[in-house]
Amino acid sequence: MAFESESEPPSPPNLFHLDEGGLQKRLLDFVGQDARVTKAVALMSEVHSGATRDEGTPYVRHPLRVALILHEELGVQDLDLICAAILHDV
Repeated sequence: MAFESESEPPSPPNLFHLDEGGLQKRLLDFVGQDARVTKAVALMSEVHSGATRDEGTPYVRHPLRVALILHEELGVQDLDLICAAILHDV
């Protein structure tokens, strides 16, 4: 009989428990060093620097989460769509 931990891969951390650095790392683990995504993240971070959401969290987390939801939950592989998600509020 297999233990549950042996039969199923561990779940990745919930997106809402990651800070900006964790979200960026998780995104870059998928896209690698793609220049378009790197530039999109840099521009988005610059534009939203210091901004917060209504609940007080840094705004930059929102576009990173949207991009990761597209990839992880919807299976989107197109890096142009990932960039669009990152830049959707710029």
